[in-house]
Amino acid sequence: MIEFNRVIELDQRYFWAYYWKGYAHKSLRQPKQAVRAFQNFLNNAPTQYYKQILHAELEIKKLQR
Repeated sequence: MIEFNRVIELDQRYFWAYYWKGYAHKSLRQPKQAVRAFQNFLNNAPTQYYKQILHAELEIKKLQR
């Protein structure tokens, strides 16, 4: 079982990567744009990429047993 926190951590990491790349509004003084950008990010999140990472983590855990 994958920890839910791990997925959240990935979401946050990729959100900030997108944020600073300029996909989101650059100024944190305008939280509405930041929230909207985060929602857009989650809608367009690279789920296939997540699945690959999480699958790899599962495989590693199996090997560690």
